[in-house]
Amino acid sequence: MLGVKLRYLDRWNVTRRSIADRYCSAVREGDALRLPVTCAWTRHVFHIFAVRALHRDAVMANLRARGIETRVHYPTPIHLMERFRDLGYSAGDFPQAEKAAREVISIPVHPELDDSEISAVAEALRIISFEAAQNHVVVPAVRL
Repeated sequence: MLGVKLRYLDRWNVTRRSIADRYCSAVREGDALRLPVTCAWTRHVFHIFAVRALHRDAVMANLRARGIETRVHYPTPIHLMERFRDLGYSAGDFPQAEKAAREVISIPVHPELDDSEISAVAEALRIISFEAAQNHVVVPAVRL
């Protein structure tokens, strides 16, 4: 099965990059949603399109109300996972990882999305970020 899927991987990666570009274009720099940033020397494949939102639950509810499914892929930072408890880390030891775990949302980016679905997600992200900015919930863009 994997051998069959590998034939499509490059095409899927190009499609996901294109979707990510449309999403990023919809959200203004400095809005309340922090977008993934790529470096000039890399080519991100956007297996997951993860945004950060200070008010994650509200953003997820807003997207859900628009028929857009989201996920939280990594709700627990590694140092707080049961499996790694014997390392002796506690809450507060890695504050940036803990903050990311509270803020990250995965937005649909799979290559099977059609143009109308991509447009709907991009428009929802634009509206949410605009409304948040109007309410002065502004988060500067940063490199992740």
